[in-house]
Amino acid sequence: MLSGADGTRVEAQTADTPTPAPTATATPDSTEETDANADSGSESEQSGKADASKYGNMDSILNDLVEQVEGGIASARSAASTAPVSDDESVAVSLFLEEDYVEAVRQYLDENGASVRFAELDTIEAYVPVTLLGNVSQQEGVISVSTIVPPQAAQETLTSPAVALHGADFWHLAGVKGEGMKIGIIDIGFLGFQDLMGLELPPEERVHALCFTDLGTLSSDID
Repeated sequence: MLSGADGTRVEAQTADTPTPAPTATATPDSTEETDANADSGSESEQSGKADASKYGNMDSILNDLVEQVEGGIASARSAASTAPVSDDESVAVSLFLEEDYVEAVRQYLDENGASVRFAELDTIEAYVPVTLLGNVSQQEGVISVSTIVPPQAAQETLTSPAVALHGADFWHLAGVKGEGMKIGIIDIGFLGFQDLMGLELPPEERVHALCFTDLGTLSSDID
């Protein structure tokens, strides 16, 4: 210890004098906390998106029907009645499949109360109970399940440009008029075609028309 000229005492630090350790002030790691919050928010957002579409390979209409029934909001019959095409507690759907799984999925549908109306190559059309939709979408080989929406015929009257529109008039001038060719027309509602037979269409005896009245159900009654 030393004395100053004014009589004050000053402590001198020597090699034997311990040096006070610096006091560390705890500072929250704001970066880690921010990252944690960001991760939490990201997980919540992802969870919300997953919940919005529980069955990712089914369209939104079908997901909504399943959600109503599973959540107790509506009965299976009530929910099905809001679909574009339904029958009691079932809705009309189209399943797109891997080709090797068509028969297996068809068998599953038959054994669980669905009504298969068409099955070919990689597609099945069927009436499926709303309560079965989720399980069907999860079957092996099922790529997607979509609502069948009936087409709407155009209301306005259309006049066909026919020959000129397709440039067939040049073929006609050359003597090529399609004799011996068979033509198939798939239309959502060919209204008034009977009046065109023998004019824009071939004569009645050469026109064979069929009408789908339901999934996989054909009728020759076209009136």
